[in-house]
Amino acid sequence: VHGDAVSMALNGHLLHSTGVEDDRWSISVTGWPGQTSRLTVTAGNVETELGVIVGGYGENGSGELILDENTHLDFTDYAEMVITSDTFSGYGLVRVQGGSQITMSSFGMGLWVGGNPANGNAGNGRVEVSGTESRIDVGGNVYLGTMYGGNAAMLVELGGTATAATVEVGNNATWASHDAYGCLTIQGEDSLLETTGGVYIGGGSASDSTGTGDVNVLDGGTLRVGTVVKVWGGGTLRVDDATIDGNVVLAGGRITPGSSAGIMTIDGDLDILDGTVVLDLQSASSYDVLRVSGSVSLSGNLDVQLGYAPSPGDAFLTLENNGLDSIAGNFAGLSEGGIRCETFGGDRFALRVSYLGGTGNDMVLMVVSPGDADGDGMVDDRDASILGAHWQQQSDATWATGDFNDDGKVNDVDAAILAAHWHYGVGEAPVPEPTTVVSLILGLMTVAVLATRHRK
Repeated sequence: VHGDAVSMALNGHLLHSTGVEDDRWSISVTGWPGQTSRLTVTAGNVETELGVIVGGYGENGSGELILDENTHLDFTDYAEMVITSDTFSGYGLVRVQGGSQITMSSFGMGLWVGGNPANGNAGNGRVEVSGTESRIDVGGNVYLGTMYGGNAAMLVELGGTATAATVEVGNNATWASHDAYGCLTIQGEDSLLETTGGVYIGGGSASDSTGTGDVNVLDGGTLRVGTVVKVWGGGTLRVDDATIDGNVVLAGGRITPGSSAGIMTIDGDLDILDGTVVLDLQSASSYDVLRVSGSVSLSGNLDVQLGYAPSPGDAFLTLENNGLDSIAGNFAGLSEGGIRCETFGGDRFALRVSYLGGTGNDMVLMVVSPGDADGDGMVDDRDASILGAHWQQQSDATWATGDFNDDGKVNDVDAAILAAHWHYGVGEAPVPEPTTVVSLILGLMTVAVLATRHRK
């Protein structure tokens, strides 16, 4: 089909395509420059002995293949489907809906979206599986955004199903003229993508691999893997009120439970090697949660995004470790009891991290009061002592050393902040003047010096 819109109602009959000897394609839906070709097949069975290509040639050349009303497309021999234009002004689209199905054998090149392995060209491609009993079974691998630098998207929604050996999302070599971009979205209750192998997101481990990949599992969808979901640099895994059935490894890039407050359920292990975990805190009762049934190992970075002005004592159980073991490791710069500061509305808030919270092996973030340098929930002489030990430090000071206003210094401004919150969490006590706090600090410093001399 070239440059036309064609509808084929098979009415329960079979269409068998043998292809042409020495050709790669049995079915071609490709638009010439400036044209969109469309083939809609309903209510029947289609068999193909060779590959299927859907897309376009030249500027604004596009192609669409729509399977509807319980139409089955079966690859009986060589299984290769390419969905792409050969420029970035056109596109290729395959939509499987209305209980229709595509079945591909493991013999062949698999499913390529956004790039053509036959000629090395790259463009835009999209595949959609929509509705209960609609499905695509790829016996081989799925490539969303390829080594040729294409843009690709795959959507499984409304109870649709997709299966494959492995799925690569946004991975290409640096010699490609355009960095690959791939996006996989699994959305809605009973929507499922299942692999016998893994799902790999982003640039990959090879030195010549780049590209960007996004995987979104949303609103009750499920991503089930035989081995692992692995996120490389340039990759993002977002699971918002949905489930990963399998192990997750972050080796770069980002993972997040959602664009706002959401729950990421991982029925497997979570291993953070590198990259960033992003958590949104929208209120004291609405925030991101990672819920993990297997083991948890932490490294990499934690990025906390405040969506409100929290109060001291607000606590967030952000990582539910439902396994029996303790959390191994910690986020960079955040050992047990460590404090990090975030801003909202121009104000600064300190969060204390504990990997021993919840049932004893969960991660909890708690907002501490200004002046609470050690993060123990009280502003008392211990905090004054910390401030005193770093009094007049002129650079590189942190909250934990008494810098409560984030200017990198410890001085009378910080003493005033401590004074304003004196005995928070301890009980009723008069609030001292800042000069009194300074005197206390100097006194504690003197005691420390005398104690040191006495030990000598």
